[in-house]
Amino acid sequence: MCLPAESTYRYSKPETHRTGETAVRTGASSRNCARPLWKCTRKAVKEIPLWFVEGIAIYFADEWVPSRHGTLLKHIFSKSILPLQELTRGFPRSQAGADLAYAESQDAVRWLVEVKGRDALFALIAELHAGNSFDTAFKTVVGWDLATFDVHWRESLTERYRWA
Repeated sequence: MCLPAESTYRYSKPETHRTGETAVRTGASSRNCARPLWKCTRKAVKEIPLWFVEGIAIYFADEWVPSRHGTLLKHIFSKSILPLQELTRGFPRSQAGADLAYAESQDAVRWLVEVKGRDALFALIAELHAGNSFDTAFKTVVGWDLATFDVHWRESLTERYRWA
């Protein structure tokens, strides 16, 4: 298994999580954090939505970019959040659209961890490594299909940012 549930990790340094074949470092760049995900999920990589790949890379890199938060807030206020389905195969070409896509990706994965726990990420990666499609793995681990997750996540935005 490439990335087992977090509880089976041994910690050699506070910022590094190790398995038998892969290390995921928090604090590294999001680009470097996407590589272990790709390595573990090669069998299903074409089916993994881009928002999830980028969101999980940002999550493991432990990145916080203030402008992403501002972008997300602006679009919550203006009720112009993009459905995650639109971020499955690619991000908008405009800088503003790409900024929003990254902000949404980061927030969607962060909210998934908040609601389902960090172990859900590792279980999802393990399901992908086993060869399951992203849709099947997501529903198995999270308990929702992607459309339902998107609805719940979008509803959570107004709950988490009540003043928006």
